[in-house]
Amino acid sequence: KSSHFVCELIQNADDNDYAESVQPKLTFTIGDEYLEVQNNERGLRRKDVEALCNINLSTKSQRSDATGEKGLGFKSVFKYTAEPHIASSGYMFKFVEPTKDHPLGYVVPHPIT
Repeated sequence: KSSHFVCELIQNADDNDYAESVQPKLTFTIGDEYLEVQNNERGLRRKDVEALCNINLSTKSQRSDATGEKGLGFKSVFKYTAEPHIASSGYMFKFVEPTKDHPLGYVVPHPIT
């Protein structure tokens, strides 16, 4: 499987918003059946979640200090996993692989309970 998504996740962490007193930190934990990525950013906002659910929609396109701007970086994880889970700022959801019953799987978030 392609490992390009790791570079995209690092780039996203670099572009994230951090509190002034926080030293940015990004960790990757590899298990037998999972890869967990943690970052101490401020957390997702509604517009960030909406950008994750769209193609070519980025919250960074107006920022001159951001590396990413096309709204495609996170989507690179779909080459690694069919079901990425996201937990941030009270949001807990996953994307699922598109199927006949869920053709918009990579676009519509599914709650994690």
